[in-house]
Amino acid sequence: MRFQCPFCRGLVAVENSDLGIDVQCGHCGEVVTVPYSRVATGAVIADFIILEELGRGGMGVVYLAHQISLDRSAAVKILADSYINNAEFVVNFIKEARAAAKLNHPHIVQAYAVGEDEGIFYFAMENIDGETMKSVLKREKVIPLDMATSIIQQIAEALDYAWKEQKLIHRDIKPDNIMLTRNGRAKLADLGLSRVAGELDDAEGDEVMGTPQYISPEHLTGAPMDIRSDIYSLGATFFHLITGKFPFEGKTATEIARKHLEEKLVPPHLVNPEIPQDVSQVIVKMMEKNIKRRYQDAQELVEDLRLLRRGKTPSTATEGISRKRKTGHFTIPSSSETGSAFGKTRASGTELGKTSKMASPPGSGSGTLSGAIQMERTSRRRPILMAAIAVLVLIGGTVIVVRSLIVPSSSPPLTIKKPPREPVKQQEVKRPAAQGLPGKITEVIDFITANPAKRGDILRKCEELLAQISPSEVFSDEDKSKIESIRGTFLKIDEERLEIGRNKLRSKYNEEFAIREVTMKKAKEEEKRRNEIQRKKSEREEQLRKVEEEKQQEIARHADEYVKFIENSQNSMRRRFIDFVRRGNYKEAIDVFSPALEELEKASDKSPREQEAAKSFAEWAKKMQAALESAKKLQTLITTGGKQLEGTQIEFKEGALGAVQSISDGVITIKMLLRDRTVYVPVKDLEISFLLKFLKKASEKVGDPNAYFYYLIANGNFYRIKSIAPDDDWAKEGSQIAYEYLKLKLKHASSSEKLSLRKEYGKLPEYRRALKDYQEDSGS
Repeated sequence: MRFQCPFCRGLVAVENSDLGIDVQCGHCGEVVTVPYSRVATGAVIADFIILEELGRGGMGVVYLAHQISLDRSAAVKILADSYINNAEFVVNFIKEARAAAKLNHPHIVQAYAVGEDEGIFYFAMENIDGETMKSVLKREKVIPLDMATSIIQQIAEALDYAWKEQKLIHRDIKPDNIMLTRNGRAKLADLGLSRVAGELDDAEGDEVMGTPQYISPEHLTGAPMDIRSDIYSLGATFFHLITGKFPFEGKTATEIARKHLEEKLVPPHLVNPEIPQDVSQVIVKMMEKNIKRRYQDAQELVEDLRLLRRGKTPSTATEGISRKRKTGHFTIPSSSETGSAFGKTRASGTELGKTSKMASPPGSGSGTLSGAIQMERTSRRRPILMAAIAVLVLIGGTVIVVRSLIVPSSSPPLTIKKPPREPVKQQEVKRPAAQGLPGKITEVIDFITANPAKRGDILRKCEELLAQISPSEVFSDEDKSKIESIRGTFLKIDEERLEIGRNKLRSKYNEEFAIREVTMKKAKEEEKRRNEIQRKKSEREEQLRKVEEEKQQEIARHADEYVKFIENSQNSMRRRFIDFVRRGNYKEAIDVFSPALEELEKASDKSPREQEAAKSFAEWAKKMQAALESAKKLQTLITTGGKQLEGTQIEFKEGALGAVQSISDGVITIKMLLRDRTVYVPVKDLEISFLLKFLKKASEKVGDPNAYFYYLIANGNFYRIKSIAPDDDWAKEGSQIAYEYLKLKLKHASSSEKLSLRKEYGKLPEYRRALKDYQEDSGS
């Protein structure tokens, strides 16, 4: 595997078995720790450096990564272990990812790479700086209509592109797979769940990979799927965005699935009355259970969504064909009479005899063309229809519902409404001014002249007078002039009054603005003060951290030195005690290890690591002293044991058996079993195999079956130590004692003594290692 060095940023290659260990970077020489797993932070998968985990899903885990070759961020999906052993799934995973990588669209998350790196299958894609619509929905509960329509349009454009370019469908449209960038652009994610439509027959037909709240009926039943299945799921998503509810709800996934198949959809405008009916009709058409009654391609849906956003009626909202006779007697209500999705539109009809635009019947192709064809088929029925309409109008009918005469029975009925009659224009009649009105005009003029300062009263009197004057009344030229003068005075004073109000509002605004400026300034100063306090706090914490770090480093350095001191002390003790034993001074040999027992008390105020090292040192010394005590007892028994071993059988040479009678001064008195003869054999002259058998029997007498092993080690007899050691620890200890002892002897030995050492120990691996180290140290 490879990982990035945190010091120099270079790439380091190690074995997969090196996870979690310290290695040296080949670039900068620093000691670095290998990541603990193949996907941990810093690990390298193909061309991507893993930075952190972003999320988990059914197929695997998504990580934030950095692409090395192109120096850019990326999102890398690592396939879950449960899928790796499924060869067919892996092949489809790579095939579909490559198909998605061929797509380049502003509303599709761009795929970068797909492949395998040492058993890890990955799919790298564009990293989106934003959040999923699932997160937005969770926070906002309901998405504003304009925003939701824009998002659905963008995703529909992406689906249309994927279908037309690669015959690729998504199969799992839902808010969780729609990303919203920081600048408000919607992007379709996770095309890894898609299937190439032309290869669907090769997939497992019973496999359902969608999400129950948004899944299409044909996805549930295993019927063939195409772009219309994604349109259904997109419609369910649209429903959820603008209502805050799922189209179908239930306690279990099975219940929800059954409703997708059987239950009629409640139109969104009935769930949320603020949703325009035109928008509701678009969603209903997107979620038709019969696939032939839905939008037949995403482009058709995109066009209707664009019409909705421009405040115009989409093709799906047109329930019939608008038409009007040339005489204007009959019209069909247009969408402007009931309201459109984003505001009212100007009413417009078409003349009878001409073909108007209408929504195509579900599953019939493009709307305008099918509408024209349908009208052409029914043109022969118009005379009969017109006659029937004329009769009904004559008898006072206002609304006629025409069902099967114009459109097939599968289409919605046409509603024809008689237009209101044109109002008869009446000639305007002029009448003289009301009696007394000229006198009131003069009174107001006189009041204005006499009381110019009473502006409030002037306004009131002018307003009352002007309210009494009708445009149909006739005044003299003089009165007309006075009225204009009064109107001018009223407007001037009223404007001045309004200006005073505006000035007050302006002054109030300026005062509030000044207060806000002061408040903002104080807030900035307070923020600056807090930042300064935080900076100083951070500096202090950093200083304390550095001091603590240096302290810990110093403790670690002292601990390293102390542990090294313990190791050197142990090796020194291993080298020294054997010479005391060989001179027969067991007491001195045992006392060699006494300083280790004292070290435990000395380390009471040291670091935990040093205390642990001292404790291990003392336990080791106690073990060595106990072994020497057993060896000492055995030594006493086989040199001056008297008759303690009397009767013990012994083989002192090949084929020579006898029984011990007594032992004195290291000489065994043996009575031979097959001959009536007594022999005397020094213990030191026994050949090693016979000595081992004798020592084992003697060890039982001293109460320690391992005493013979300790005796041999203490006397420098290192042959067979690994095979006769009580356990692995003693085998390692015996080998280390032999190495340290022989290295010391070689260091201080004369030439003849070196020959003796070679003769006695030359076959031992410990001797060869000690000789090699001695030669390297001495330069010989």
